[in-house]
Amino acid sequence: MHLLAATPGVLLDGTEAVDLGQTAGDMDGSIVGVGDPAAQTKQVYARLGRAMESVGGKLEDIVTSKAYITDVNLWPAMADARAGLFGGKPPTSTLLNISRLARPEFLIEVEAVGYLSRGSDSAAEAGSSSSRSRSQRESSEEVVGREEMANVEHSQPKGMSPNNNRYTHVVKVGPWVSIAGQTASDENGDVVGIGDPAAQTKQVFKNLTTAIESVGGTLKDIVKTTVYVVGEEHLDAIREARAGLFGDKPPTSTLLVISRLARPEFLLEIERDGLTRYGPGEGQDER
Repeated sequence: MHLLAATPGVLLDGTEAVDLGQTAGDMDGSIVGVGDPAAQTKQVYARLGRAMESVGGKLEDIVTSKAYITDVNLWPAMADARAGLFGGKPPTSTLLNISRLARPEFLIEVEAVGYLSRGSDSAAEAGSSSSRSRSQRESSEEVVGREEMANVEHSQPKGMSPNNNRYTHVVKVGPWVSIAGQTASDENGDVVGIGDPAAQTKQVFKNLTTAIESVGGTLKDIVKTTVYVVGEEHLDAIREARAGLFGDKPPTSTLLVISRLARPEFLLEIERDGLTRYGPGEGQDER
């Protein structure tokens, strides 16, 4: 990463803002909403908004996020607290239930990546000093090329589980594609393969295929995956079910065994990033 600017809680690399994990901590080190999941959620997203504003963006510029919560039973209150904060275009999202966060009072932490809006004067100002310091070793053409703005597209493809627009299944920024964490939910929201890790893995990859194809890509365009598995006894079945699906050039991958996912029936969830050259229907025959 070429670090252009840094403020507490956020890194700016050209037009990409990487927001470090935000909790319900206050400026004075106290915790807002101890024992109150809704209050903590509001504080977390207020901090995310301030972090994005510090580099010339806004909360709606966040394109992908990951929420870590200490009790999945608190999620309905948290979801209600964040409802509508992103308008009609929420980011892709992954929800993980973990045993605890850095401080025992924390109930939720959210990390996010944003893509700054076109014409962001504050972002340009934030990155100007670092850009000038690099000018001796980088040509102006290279800088312009790297920081050229791209369209941000939000998509809820047909055939994927309904989510009432609480998050977006697919966000595409130029060639980069973020797909929300996919579980074994079908197009009706029902869980496929309850108790069967192989069947759930096949449904997860069916969803991933639908997602990446909706923006003109294929599974081979996925470059990074993170796999969350509930119960290490399911690992062999999951690995066997996904073997060969990416051809001879599989993506980088991280696998984590966790305590549970958003629904107790889910045995795995996979989130991924991809790179595509074309939009839907544009030149796939030339790939």
